[in-house]
This record gives sequence, structure tokens and C-alpha cells, in this order.
Amino acid sequence: MVVLSTFASGVFAAAALISSTAAHPGDSHDHLKHEAMRQHASAYKGKSAIDQCNNSTTNQELQSRNVARRAKVAAELRQKRGITTRKSQASQ
Repeated sequence: MVVLSTFASGVFAAAALISSTAAHPGDSHDHLKHEAMRQHASAYKGKSAIDQCNNSTTNQELQSRNVARRAKVAAELRQKRGITTRKSQASQ
């Protein structure tokens, strides 16, 4: 009985191995390499476009307005809540 179950296990393992290799005969991974190269090129182009946008005068002005707006809101909230100093200044 032990010999039969060992034999059956071996046959099952061999069948599994053979079926996995026969499932995609001649399959190469060239299409995966090609897809990875296309994705890399696309990401590079996207980064270049974002870098150009970040360095534009319009974007720098927008960022300056955002910083000023956030600072104003923070100051208003501090005043509304009665906070006179920031923690970073209090620890110095």
C-alpha cells in the first residue's frame, strides 16, 4: 500500500510538471520585456512633462498663493482658538 501511494504521488508530480510545461509551448517572455520597456518609456515621458510643469512660472505663482493661503488659514485658526505661540517656537 505504501509503495502504491508513493508511486501514485510520483506519477501525479510528473503529470503536474509535464502539464505545466506543455500548457504554453514555445512561450517566450519577450512580450513581457517589451511591455516593461514601453512602461518605462511612458513613465519617463510623464516625469519629463511634470518636471516642465513644475518649473513653469505659472506653477510657481500658484504654489506661492497656496502657501500664503494656508498660512493665513493657520493664523486665523490660531487666533480663533487662542493659540499665541507655535510649539516649535515654545521649545526654543
